[in-house]
Amino acid sequence: MYFNHTLEILKKYMEIAKNLIFQKKDTNYLLMSIAISCYYILKYIQFNVFFNQLKKKIISREIEILFSSSLNNWRDYKHKDGKNYEYDLMIGDVLEQSKKMFSIKCIDRDPTNKFRSKSATLNKYRNSDDWICIEQYITIKDVFKAFTYSIQSLVGMKIDDEFKKYFCIIGSKINVNSYMKLLICKNILHEIQPNILLLTCEYCPFHKEMVYTAHQYKIPTIALQHGIITDQHPGYMYDDKSFRAILPDVTCVFGEEHYKLLVEKSIYEPQKVVVTGNPRYDILNYAKKLYSREDFFKRYSLNPDNKIVLWTTQCHGISDKENKNNFKAMFKTLQNLKDVTLIIKQHPGEGEKYTKMIKDALKNHNLNIVITPKNSDTYEQLYMCDILVIKDSTTAMEAVALNKPVIVLNLSGEPDVERYVTEGVALGVYNEKDLKPTIEELLRDDFELAENRDKYIEQYLYKIDGKSTERVVQLIEKTLDEWDG
Repeated sequence: MYFNHTLEILKKYMEIAKNLIFQKKDTNYLLMSIAISCYYILKYIQFNVFFNQLKKKIISREIEILFSSSLNNWRDYKHKDGKNYEYDLMIGDVLEQSKKMFSIKCIDRDPTNKFRSKSATLNKYRNSDDWICIEQYITIKDVFKAFTYSIQSLVGMKIDDEFKKYFCIIGSKINVNSYMKLLICKNILHEIQPNILLLTCEYCPFHKEMVYTAHQYKIPTIALQHGIITDQHPGYMYDDKSFRAILPDVTCVFGEEHYKLLVEKSIYEPQKVVVTGNPRYDILNYAKKLYSREDFFKRYSLNPDNKIVLWTTQCHGISDKENKNNFKAMFKTLQNLKDVTLIIKQHPGEGEKYTKMIKDALKNHNLNIVITPKNSDTYEQLYMCDILVIKDSTTAMEAVALNKPVIVLNLSGEPDVERYVTEGVALGVYNEKDLKPTIEELLRDDFELAENRDKYIEQYLYKIDGKSTERVVQLIEKTLDEWDG
């Protein structure tokens, strides 16, 4: 049945394609629209054929809170109860705490993010009753509707429909992908009808579409700050108030500086930004009780007498040239330092291309090094290290919270993205020759950086008191009590 549906749709697509090609319209746009439509059809088939057993997850009771996150955020990490298990690192604690008070579900974020393997998807959904599968909200009818509207937009036909305003706001012509996701959002919210929607990344495209749709249904939305906010951040910095249509009703931020950026430099309204701290960092308050140095050094076969330099890479966000310069600088420097072990923790978003680049660069150096798994516990490694090296990662915030010295390695020739150096909690290295003496200096004494950490935490992290999750859940409860649409 599903394959017959597919063939029927494809026949219609090809007929439209022939007409447009004959009219000499934008064939690249057309072919892309067909490809994306086929992708959604395959997702539909994937769920209804291969993930059929997940249909039991379809909602049959009232849900007070719908969380929207991503299975890509799942990590095997240590929780406050001292146990290690795989769960959503971004909002796991908020989910667990909310379950004690509300009926909840969590849905995966973006169906066009990537093809998840069948086994990984099934395992994660089976292992948590909290999660439902986004693919179940794709319909063949919606795929054809999205395709038809995008083609009508291409040929200049006037379209007057419920989502037209969204495309006007973001300054884009109607396209299959965005329109399809808006329809998915509509299906989700119509079927689940949550009392509140909580997001882990308000500037991710799918979550913009979720917020816009939730506004139409008068469902309150809360978002957690996703990462670093700067005055240049394209996902947070707006100057046109029309973009408030895709902003959450409440945004929870890590600290006062982030609050000021959003209300003074962007279009966020003061009453809609709340400082809660970062729920992910609650675990840092318990690090001393949870992590064992002996276990860590044994697991990775490390010399317990060595100092640890932890490098959290972000290779996928910088050029190959800069990556190679970084590899050369780090490996050349570390091989000339005695009694020091380098640990590389790759960003989970880095592909195998960058793992290979790292290993190829290592062939030219005799180096004491460990590359930990991408899904390993970053907080544990931060707790164990003596120095953290980053470019602009949020791991620097976590290192500061754990009283660790930080080096910003920026060989790009461009200004630093984040203000770790100017805030006095990191030393900047902008030339390869400065890396070795900077590491040696910090291994001897980080007193100068230590003096600035408390002030930085107050400005950017509010408090490391283990209660940020509690503050977010209290905000959820308050929003539910006070919301009137």
